Amino acid sequence: MAKVSTGQDRKRGKGRPEEPLRRVGMRNPNALAEAYLRRPIDWRRMNHRRTRGIFEFAFDTDFGELFDPASGSPLYKKSLSSKTRGGGR
Repeated sequence: MAKVSTGQDRKRGKGRPEEPLRRVGMRNPNALAEAYLRRPIDWRRMNHRRTRGIFEFAFDTDFGELFDPASGSPLYKKSLSSKTRGGGR
């Protein structure tokens, strides 16, 4: 079985892991929703239901798919989608 590194070995100078580490980055959904809607949102005043509704409206995506990189979510794409409410301008 191949050894899988946690990344700590690289920091300590123990060489490269046998299997490359997968790095998955995600945009901040709150900041991106504000950019798409072109207005600031006071997130501290939002409950989960309202936050979910804002995300679904701003990203035009079901909340369950929003945090799934395999679904083509705008949070994981390299370029912003013109499908969103902001028009991708």
